[in-house]
Amino acid sequence: MATAASALIIGLISTSSPLVILPARCSFTASLTRAVYELTSVGQFSKDYGLRDQIQRAAVSIPSNIAEGFSRRSNKEFIQFLFIVHPVKYMRTFLFHGAGGFAAEVENQLYLALDQSYITQEEFDSIYEGLELLSKQLSKFITYLKKAG
Repeated sequence: MATAASALIIGLISTSSPLVILPARCSFTASLTRAVYELTSVGQFSKDYGLRDQIQRAAVSIPSNIAEGFSRRSNKEFIQFLFIVHPVKYMRTFLFHGAGGFAAEVENQLYLALDQSYITQEEFDSIYEGLELLSKQLSKFITYLKKAG
């Protein structure tokens, strides 16, 4: 039996908005992760091993948690993994589950990289806009899954 999550994964998030958030092979989350890796592999950023490794791990965790949640048996479990990626809108649930909020973690580390002049404002804006889009999509998707039961 297909869950609402699996129906959305192969189809639409709503009748007017195509679903962009797919498991790990999703081009959008994969391109966001790839952009982080490219950004962190050059210049001074590549030599700040702590920050570089942390932002890379957080970026990889975004599609990984979406994929792992998708593999679960229920929408409720899937939602828990989406909270790990994007806890902002449902903060009470976020705190209950103790999730990390990897999109927020990448965003914070981008600010640190910008402050250290490891990246330009344009590079920052490019990835930040992708994170904002992802957060909006995840928020809509979580709302849909909660209504679908």
